[in-house]
Amino acid sequence: MSLRRPLAAVLAVSVLALTGCGVTATGVHPGQAASINGETISVAEVDDVAGSACAVLRSNPEFEGQVITGTAVRNAAQRSLALRTMADQVLEDLDLTLPATASDGADAYRSAYGSADPADVEAAEPVFTADQHLSNVLVAVGTDEVGADAGDDAIITAGVEKVRAWQADADIVTNPLFEAVEIGETQILSTRDDLSVATSEFAVQASTAETPEGFAAELPESQRCGG
Repeated sequence: MSLRRPLAAVLAVSVLALTGCGVTATGVHPGQAASINGETISVAEVDDVAGSACAVLRSNPEFEGQVITGTAVRNAAQRSLALRTMADQVLEDLDLTLPATASDGADAYRSAYGSADPADVEAAEPVFTADQHLSNVLVAVGTDEVGADAGDDAIITAGVEKVRAWQADADIVTNPLFEAVEIGETQILSTRDDLSVATSEFAVQASTAETPEGFAAELPESQRCGG
């Protein structure tokens, strides 16, 4: 799982990139993981998606022996839900629709994890498709701005600029328990607000994006995925 991936790479290939979500961390209501222009993503929803994502990953024999911290999985769930919400709002606000040929990789995802519980596959889908959905939206926005004949680079640049302008005017609030996501000029940026403070060395390690090798496996089962 990558914690950061340049937007150009995300647009070029369908690759899952797992980071955190949000732009600011003020005005959070109880039980709220994020709010995007008044549309709420609840902590309960994040936990449900994270639990399903872990179950889906564990259904794949290739995941055997791997361990991910629960914090990373929850951040991935919150990030994907926020990115998907942002992408859908951009389409609505700009009165655009994705072409019928646009794919977010859902079919490939469902095929790859066909042995998992269908309910988990359904619930976890945003984690595995949100990046490509955002990519499709950026291309659609860029195409609307400069035209289909402008070339891939020009389309991507125009799409990113337009969506970043939308983001600057958006009311995006993130619970400091989670990392925050922002669409940058060349990549999706993730941050953690200082209001969320780990109170012990163990908690600090558990909450960092890059933990010491083998650390996740030492966590209690309730705080990790796999192992």
